[in-house]
Amino acid sequence: MSGTAFSHIIFISTLPIITRLYTPDDFKVLAIYSAILSIVSVLVCLRFEVAVPLPKYDSHACILVVLSLISTVIINILIFLSLFIFQDNLKSFFNDSLVNYFWLIPIGGVFIGFFNAFQYWNTRKKDFLIISKTRVIQTSFSSILQIIYGLISPASIGLIIGYIIRISFGFFITGRKFFKENWYNLKRINKIKLIVIFRKYKKFPKYSVLEGLFNSSSIQIPVLLIAFYSAGPEVGFLMLASQLLSAPMSLIGQSVAQAYLSEARNEYQRNNLTEFTHKIIIILLKSSVIPLFLGFILFPYLIPIFLGDEWSRVGVMMSWMVPWFFMQFITSPISMSLHVTNNQSTALLLQIFGFLFRNGMVIIAGCFLSEFIFEIYAVTGFIFYSIYLFVVLRVLGKS
Repeated sequence: MSGTAFSHIIFISTLPIITRLYTPDDFKVLAIYSAILSIVSVLVCLRFEVAVPLPKYDSHACILVVLSLISTVIINILIFLSLFIFQDNLKSFFNDSLVNYFWLIPIGGVFIGFFNAFQYWNTRKKDFLIISKTRVIQTSFSSILQIIYGLISPASIGLIIGYIIRISFGFFITGRKFFKENWYNLKRINKIKLIVIFRKYKKFPKYSVLEGLFNSSSIQIPVLLIAFYSAGPEVGFLMLASQLLSAPMSLIGQSVAQAYLSEARNEYQRNNLTEFTHKIIIILLKSSVIPLFLGFILFPYLIPIFLGDEWSRVGVMMSWMVPWFFMQFITSPISMSLHVTNNQSTALLLQIFGFLFRNGMVIIAGCFLSEFIFEIYAVTGFIFYSIYLFVVLRVLGKS
């Protein structure tokens, strides 16, 4: 948690410099790129990385990491070929300035896939120190690069490369540690073992990939739709508002989520997962209610001072997003309980509902109420995560 806090302090403290070097239109290009890469990041490992903390034996978990790495390479090769084949079609939807950077999508996909695979291994081993160090390194290098690029020749590509570094840089550090500690197990992996473990955990690519895609798409595709329907840099403001709001919340949320995932299996085996989950929810409630309420009131006044007058729209957006992020903050850490209790199909159905509901409402707003498209998007986030929390608690009660 301290590593997460320090990385967020670096990010937030450098943001006023970055927003004065780059334009809202530059952030619009970054917002579209990050939305696409967020969807890709769910697909690349085929969700085998999520299963890494679950096996009883480290040798089985090592095979899951290898399957994640193999999947990452294959999927990103297919993405590169698809982008090359359909580049003319993409130009009709996106502006040329973004299409010129599409070659960075498979590169970012490879980096984030490798990083996620090794990150979940560290979660399994409860090696939170290296996770914290990696976060600080990522944010530091990202911010420094974006500032230097902005001082020399400010352009969208500087923001994009910095973003890739911030979400995936350091995978070679965690990867080196993984290969060094597990060289004996890795040498014993063969084709038969890969197939056996693939079949044993086939529910993750079968259900969890779709669940993750629907979850990510329900958040990111509306961003692309807002970019399509809205004139100007509205989607750039949205991305910056999301980053500022999620940064302090993830200080506790991500740390609790990793701790929850590392302990959930043992609690479930002791028939104590429901009580354990209730305790986690109480911790999240106590840590979020007062700060979010104050933010809801003050964001529109503080953000223009912090980022500059041309970013005042960001403060208004953040106030609208507070209820949505509040429910997401409580629900996301405990959502993995559906996987621990072998309810992947329920998780998939929830994400399909979220995808259809959120995207459908944004499309309707884009066609008939385009001036309120963001506000409607924010409200759908609150409704979806409220329903998600209700279902998770119902499933845990029955199990």
